[in-house]
Amino acid sequence: MAGPGGYYNLGNALGLVMGVTIQLAAPQGSGMRGGAALFDYFAGSSSAVALTLATLVFFCSGEVYHRAWAGRDVPDPALNRLADLLSGIGAIGLGAALFLFGQPVLAATAGLLHALGKFGSAAYRPGASVPGWMARSVPQCGAGQPPAGDARGGAVDGRRLA
Repeated sequence: MAGPGGYYNLGNALGLVMGVTIQLAAPQGSGMRGGAALFDYFAGSSSAVALTLATLVFFCSGEVYHRAWAGRDVPDPALNRLADLLSGIGAIGLGAALFLFGQPVLAATAGLLHALGKFGSAAYRPGASVPGWMARSVPQCGAGQPPAGDARGGAVDGRRLA
């Protein structure tokens, strides 16, 4: 695993492994073991199915992030937005799972806010303003040019740096 997509999926894998580990360790007193505990984790209830589907979408999103950044300093904008869109869909699934688990506050924060942020990133186009938001100018660096105030020759407060 390499690059942003690899790190994204490393986090997804860590969450999945920890969930499965807890599921396998927890049923010691309930008598549920092995395959039955795994089935219960992945598909034992509507909330488990929602979480499983969200996890699959997050893994797909990580792969698209990986392809968007593969061999580039700047990601492919279309692939990066697709990955953000998929991640937003996964966040809705996560929110649904948390709500079905009886955790509405976690559903709102981990699911809804995550989804809104990802959908905002997916819809964002550089240079476009968002209706209802104040537009502000963000200086862009030219290709190969240092940003203003950079020690390699940019200006700070109208003075040239040596």
